Amino acid sequence: MGKSMLIAIAMGIIWGSSFPISQMGILQIGAFPFRLSTIFVSTLVITAFALPYLKKHINKIDRSDYLKLFILCIPNIFIVPLINNIALGLTTVSSATFIIYMMPCITSLFTMYFTKKVHFLTVFAIIFCGLGVLLLSKSNEFQLGEYLMFANAVIWALGAILSQRISFDGVHMSVTVTIQMIFTLMLTMSLTLIWYLNNSIDIGSIAKTIVSTPSVLLSIFYIGSIGSALVYYLWFTLIRLESAEFTTYSTLLSPVISIFIAVMYLGEELNQITIIGGGLILASSLIVIVIQPLYTQYKKNGIKATE
Repeated sequence: MGKSMLIAIAMGIIWGSSFPISQMGILQIGAFPFRLSTIFVSTLVITAFALPYLKKHINKIDRSDYLKLFILCIPNIFIVPLINNIALGLTTVSSATFIIYMMPCITSLFTMYFTKKVHFLTVFAIIFCGLGVLLLSKSNEFQLGEYLMFANAVIWALGAILSQRISFDGVHMSVTVTIQMIFTLMLTMSLTLIWYLNNSIDIGSIAKTIVSTPSVLLSIFYIGSIGSALVYYLWFTLIRLESAEFTTYSTLLSPVISIFIAVMYLGEELNQITIIGGGLILASSLIVIVIQPLYTQYKKNGIKATE
């Protein structure tokens, strides 16, 4: 549990800083060029890291494994980050942050449906999280960006559960993540090409902006290396160590960081509703990360003591 907690905290910090930093680049070069740039950097970084494991494990992956990896990459690495980028060009960091964190509640609902089990602490977590998101979004007018983030929350939840149900025996985690990144790069390049052919886009101007603007370069390299390559590896590692539900709730640590950056550097304002809603979301996270595991362990110890 100690290792899982450290991973959860690291993911929270990375994710919390990713929305504001992404928006710096997206507003200047657009969602599709930004996503293509970051996934290209991500693929290079993760491939370089995983090269020794690729040489050792690549022969263990058969055609069915490649198909499963392709299916896995679609919700987790291709669709969710792309929609995030599009939505961040249409709404504020705060709105995007509030709505995407409906995802853990949705994950818990899916988990209870598939397992046919209802845990009372999970129900409390869902209620707290749901109330928190409702309070946080109360003063925001829902437009296209907000609806995209809501759809993304559902897709992300399904992707988390799918990741838990599909496993690869005898293959190092970095290998499966790398292959998914390569598939995602191919999909993103194809979609970006379609976007380019259907719009009057000046590629030279975009390239010049990337090279000449430090904030754009920073956002691309940060999101590409830390916010994508590293965080995807941590994401799948935490799912393997714990569960999809634990992993999704652990990411609720990041709204505090996102909102802090949005307030301090992007000029967004906090109010009482934001503080109360954020507190409820963090409470739901603590229930699943700390209270529920402790309660489960307590029950197990009690059963052993009576045997």
